[in-house]
Amino acid sequence: MRSPGLAGLMMMVLGCESADLPPGPREGQGAQLAGVRLPGMDLREAKLRDADLRGADLRGARLDKSELERADFSDAQLGEARLDHSTIVGAKLTRAHADQASLRWLDLRDVDLTEARLSGADLRGSSLRGAVLERTVLDHADLRGVDLRGVDLRALDLTGVDLRGAKADSATQWPAALGQPWLLGVKVEGQTIDLDLEHGANARVQSD
Repeated sequence: MRSPGLAGLMMMVLGCESADLPPGPREGQGAQLAGVRLPGMDLREAKLRDADLRGADLRGARLDKSELERADFSDAQLGEARLDHSTIVGAKLTRAHADQASLRWLDLRDVDLTEARLSGADLRGSSLRGAVLERTVLDHADLRGVDLRGVDLRALDLTGVDLRGAKADSATQWPAALGQPWLLGVKVEGQTIDLDLEHGANARVQSD
């Protein structure tokens, strides 16, 4: 079932008729939806810029291609939700639980992911440049093709993370335990890899 639109959504949330809807934007900008329970709801192409969705239950919800700039998802439940191809710059996901969520092809610039749980999340093709990653949980996440240029990952646990094709540069900071990122398939700008085939697995990394 496709999204009923914001007016229909508000009627479901508030249990009121259309004429009883509170005054305010019908396109979702700045909507007050804190604590709303919409698990599994189809909200594709929703316009929820600046919306208050703190503590919302959106597990398994479809939010593909939605406008979510500066929306507040703090403490929200987003497990297995789909936000692919949405615009989300400046959003807040502090302490959000987004395990197994699909977060593909997102520009996460200025998105606050402090203490967010993204275990097993699919971030293929997204950009983490400029995102706030304080105590973010990313174990077993799919980061294939993710833009990590200039990102500080030193304090994160990247256990089981798939980094094949991820883009990095000399400013990218890695956890000490990770070893050489290029061995995990990371494409590091400004580096060339000389393999010493005569002596087995030895390699020499040079900066351009």
